[in-house]
Amino acid sequence: MIKKFFWLSIFMLAFCAAPSSAQTPKLEDLRVSFASFGVIYYPHFIARELGFYRDEGLNVDWIAMPGGLATQALVAGDLHFSTSSGASLTASLRGIRLKVVYVNLDRPLYRLITWRDDVHKVTDLRGKGIGVASRGDTMEGSANLLLRKYGMDPARDVVWVALGTGGRVSSLIAKTVDSAVLGFADSTMEMMTADGTEDLETQKSDIDIGRRFLNVQKEIPTEQVFDFRYTREVYKELRELGWDKVLKTGK
Repeated sequence: MIKKFFWLSIFMLAFCAAPSSAQTPKLEDLRVSFASFGVIYYPHFIARELGFYRDEGLNVDWIAMPGGLATQALVAGDLHFSTSSGASLTASLRGIRLKVVYVNLDRPLYRLITWRDDVHKVTDLRGKGIGVASRGDTMEGSANLLLRKYGMDPARDVVWVALGTGGRVSSLIAKTVDSAVLGFADSTMEMMTADGTEDLETQKSDIDIGRRFLNVQKEIPTEQVFDFRYTREVYKELRELGWDKVLKTGK
């Protein structure tokens, strides 16, 4: 089970005004994965560049790693935290003791792209390959739902191709994969959560979607998968401080 909780992205702002001491404290080393250089990870990169993690006593080693692989590394103890909540949710539904403690999006922003002239509708992908970053990640889960919506069997009707963090675009350009799931930033702000959490109904919906994807029959309580207590505490402190005050006294 995750033993510590990771204050991600802008939630560090509440603490960045802490006074410095004469002696620099020892930083705690953390290994954290991110799935891509896409816009949804920008808050983490900005927090790193502005020194918010260091201000909290954390020396974060950011490692590019697809969600499915990151979850395996997390379970093995090779990572302290993963930012791939979708893949972690899937693992939790399989009984692995991981919990989602922060989310910055509550809806997917993926699109299924193909270069093939003979693909005009979803069902035309039958027998063809779909590229994702890693098997079992959020990209595959989202495409899985799309295929099911059009009466296709994701396990039988298509070939899933794991292409790693940066291989989907290059594979499409080289035409070595028929299609691929890509993220787009045109409507990211509309999909971002207000406080880094999901309401109870959204949590239940995420679990139900995952259960159908994995063919899990038993009911899964939300507390087995999600724990937003600490994120809510940080956001509450931000509200009490006032956003303007925090920004002015920060970096």
